[in-house]
Amino acid sequence: MSLPNSTEFEQESGFSPTPDVAPRTRKPRADIYTALLAIALVAIIIATVLLYLEAADYGDQKTSGAPPVVSRPPAAAGDFESFC
Repeated sequence: MSLPNSTEFEQESGFSPTPDVAPRTRKPRADIYTALLAIALVAIIIATVLLYLEAADYGDQKTSGAPPVVSRPPAAAGDFESFC
């Protein structure tokens, strides 16, 4: 039993391991997942614009009128009265 050479195999099966012409394929159609991706993109753009408009309402406020934050030094180990 001998193995057929490549030319016999190509002639019998019509298959060539190295195609002379690129195979013709259809362009995939847009499906529901493509539509959901587009909807998500539009939603993100709208949310970004609304966030900018919300932040623009506050303007360029500085926190100079805020009261100072005072923190206590950490308690020593075993000093539980400072927590009460």
